[in-house]
Amino acid sequence: MKTLYLHIGYPKTGTTGIQRFLADNKFLLEKRGVLVPATGMLNGAHYLFNFSLGIGTYEGGKEVPKAEDLQAELRQEIEQSACDKIVISSEYFVTARSIRAVKDFFQDYDTKIIVYLRRHDLAFESSFAQAEKTTLDPPWDFNISSFALYSMCTNGTPYNYLGTLRNWAEIFGRAAIIVRPFEKQQFVPDLFGDLLAVLDVADGPDFIRPGVLNSSLGYETLYALRLARKLNLPATAIGRVHGRILAMPSEKSSERYFSPALRTALVNHYMPTYRQIAQECLGRADGKLFMDPAPKPSDPWTAPPEPDFAKAAERVLKALGTLIK
Repeated sequence: MKTLYLHIGYPKTGTTGIQRFLADNKFLLEKRGVLVPATGMLNGAHYLFNFSLGIGTYEGGKEVPKAEDLQAELRQEIEQSACDKIVISSEYFVTARSIRAVKDFFQDYDTKIIVYLRRHDLAFESSFAQAEKTTLDPPWDFNISSFALYSMCTNGTPYNYLGTLRNWAEIFGRAAIIVRPFEKQQFVPDLFGDLLAVLDVADGPDFIRPGVLNSSLGYETLYALRLARKLNLPATAIGRVHGRILAMPSEKSSERYFSPALRTALVNHYMPTYRQIAQECLGRADGKLFMDPAPKPSDPWTAPPEPDFAKAAERVLKALGTLIK
């Protein structure tokens, strides 16, 4: 039976980079016995698989193929390949409500689940800008504390890592769950080398490493995006305004939106689950999931400046002006 590695996320753990790495090295990986299927591909990742299973919402114009049709197409592609390993990547899988449906879809293979975990304060902080950029009507206030509370309690992404891992282990078996901490000092030599190690593929200079794929946005730019949403315009027009704003030069962002006190509170809240994950999934008797020093309330920190309404409004007006011309 061939082994299928299903990379399920989490978001903001280098998923775009991993997907680009898999695409850029598709033929080299095939020479090493790893198939990156063309089946299920949409916008650089295997999103059609989860959309066909009702995981995530597809907002494109094309009709999503039926799950059984994709399953048959995937089976045919794998049977025609000499590779013994298959790797599929989509961060939407981590939001699956029915993991049993995922298990049934890949029932022909010995399926391993790859999941990268990022310390919660860093994960929420990194997600804030992305969420402000992509969410049409954000239900949180324009501040990081509100977003953190939303992410913990009501977001579609299940940020209870331990609960998520146990849910997947209940269906696929604990031995099938491969947990990797998303932390630079635990990668050898980097995220892509870490993934190759999981796939049991020797790293080498022939592999193409992606550059920086998601640049950070400053507070002022994010605030301009939010102001644009308040315009009484159709969603398509708002999307075009956003595109113009994002094309403008953005002030640099350190992504240090969280105060040390809030960062410490988040890490302390999740620390018991980190210990259990480290012990149950990684066999670490010391219970250390993340190696970077834990935050302290006394850590130095400069709060991000309050967004300048006038400057943000100027960006929106400039964006509108380019659309009118």
